[in-house]
Amino acid sequence: MTTANGRTASEKTQSEKPDQEMASAAPDNAVPVTVPPSQDGQEDNEASAPFSVFSIAQKRLIVLIAAFTTLLPPLTGSMYYPVIPMLARDLHVSVTDINYTITAYLVSA
Repeated sequence: MTTANGRTASEKTQSEKPDQEMASAAPDNAVPVTVPPSQDGQEDNEASAPFSVFSIAQKRLIVLIAAFTTLLPPLTGSMYYPVIPMLARDLHVSVTDINYTITAYLVSA
């Protein structure tokens, strides 16, 4: 049986095949990829496990230090506030100038 363009059904070219058949066909020069099994018989659980160089205790210590350092600047600033008038008087500057030092400290900390 011939088609409209004069070819038989068995003479269809690669470009006339449906897209599904083209997608499933592997190229002739394809190299199969094999993954060697792991040496201890496990299925690469080490590669899928989360990686960290810190132990649980070290992680907790890092969180504790970070929490403490975020608490420290406001605490020291509030200890500095009661002595502002005495510092202004002893240094012969205005209270506003002393407040600038507190602001600069809190911004930099």
